[in-house]
Amino acid sequence: MKNYIRIQEYRFKQSIQVLYRVDPLALGCKMARLLIQPLVENAFIHGLELKEGVRWIMLTGRVADGRLFVEVKDNGMGMDWERLSLLLEDIRDYARGERVLTKRLEGSRDSIGLKNINKRLFLEYGEGGCLKIASEPGRGTTVSFCIPVDEEERDGGAESDYRR
Repeated sequence: MKNYIRIQEYRFKQSIQVLYRVDPLALGCKMARLLIQPLVENAFIHGLELKEGVRWIMLTGRVADGRLFVEVKDNGMGMDWERLSLLLEDIRDYARGERVLTKRLEGSRDSIGLKNINKRLFLEYGEGGCLKIASEPGRGTTVSFCIPVDEEERDGGAESDYRR
């Protein structure tokens, strides 16, 4: 993810500020790979790409009450309530294996990244682990999820069956 962010900072000529608020305890938690990077990609592509002026993304990770809270927040373009509610319905239905929304708003994209992340969270943690999205036009978007802490494996989820 940090390599992706470096590329985007170069692409945007250092005009985007990336802030990290990550609790050291959060760094030791096990989590499926590629849950956060697509959220950061969405923040750049959908939120910040067309925004003028000061642009930032804040990545937050913290542990509380046996749960890992992860949040990606930007001050980008945001979206109105209609677009947000359709997006939430779409990713929820996809996770549950229900109908896929056919009505699309003008200018919207397929949101397959959010659908895949949400489905993975749903399958592993149920409704409680699913994505939460808040947005306001012109003020930005916040995407977050909360999962149980699993500290058994501190290597980022990589396992090896190799035995000497």
